[in-house]
Amino acid sequence: MAPHYKAIPCRKKSYKLFQKRFLNLSDVTTNWEDLKELSSDCEVLICGSDQIWNIGLTQGVHPAYFLMFSSPEQKLISYAPSMALTSIPEAYKRDLKNALV
Repeated sequence: MAPHYKAIPCRKKSYKLFQKRFLNLSDVTTNWEDLKELSSDCEVLICGSDQIWNIGLTQGVHPAYFLMFSSPEQKLISYAPSMALTSIPEAYKRDLKNALV
């Protein structure tokens, strides 16, 4: 059943209220190199989801999508990551292995 379009603004408002009350979000950045500083006070970092590790879309093993800016004290979680590949090109195997260690 399709959502009733009049309910969408109500959902957005409810989510914004939830977000404000329960989520401590960082500032928005378009430069992945800023992520280390932005996340320095975080205990847990989460990345996800669908196709976040698709090296075709990210043009290789992108450090931001593998949380490679994290510190050793931070817990790392990937939520439903996908590569959308049936096999990994040889050129990326070493970088992927290093990113997932």
